[in-house]
Amino acid sequence: MRRENFDKLIFNPFELSNEDLMEAARETRLKDAIGAEEGILGSRHKDLSWQCKQIRYVLYLYDKNSPLWITDPDIVNRKKRAASLAGFDILVNEAKTFDDLFFLKDPYLAKSVTAFIKYQHSNELSVLISTEQVLYELQSALREESSDFKDDKQKIEYFKTKAALLQEQDRILTLINKYMQQIWQSDTAAYEVTMDLEYNRKVTPEQIAAIPLKLPKILR
Repeated sequence: MRRENFDKLIFNPFELSNEDLMEAARETRLKDAIGAEEGILGSRHKDLSWQCKQIRYVLYLYDKNSPLWITDPDIVNRKKRAASLAGFDILVNEAKTFDDLFFLKDPYLAKSVTAFIKYQHSNELSVLISTEQVLYELQSALREESSDFKDDKQKIEYFKTKAALLQEQDRILTLINKYMQQIWQSDTAAYEVTMDLEYNRKVTPEQIAAIPLKLPKILR
């Protein structure tokens, strides 16, 4: 990708030095967009490089004008692409990257993501992102296999739960498509490309706000 691919972002960090990015994060509207010191800027990670990687990640992944929504509609791939573009080596530091970024375990990063979504004044985007994360966690639960059953009753309950999760997955996918259409309804081409890709794969997702979905107990 090239710098111009990200010109529509609230702030374009592509090929920008860490020093210039941090200056912008402290002195321009980007500061408010990422939650100022409540977010990444107040992180326990005082290393400039790490903070800048997190800022880039937020911009690439959560800006509704990011081209990654089109090139990587699958949330798993989109997270990995955003992390790679941000400078994270998810192979070398995979465990920490996975927890801090993909599951937003870093509280400062989580606050920046929340602030960034609110900054864009899009309720649809907020719900889409939170719904995607619900789906992400649901699909993680679906991938968990178990063969350690005490009796046939426990085995039957296990597969009933699996079936319930699969039904919930279909319902959430319908919601995701609905919110995508609302967000990009003014850009028909972008929406159609996203939907074409959407149905040729198993979607997966992303988080932040809380959406009042009635999930099976396994996900509560």
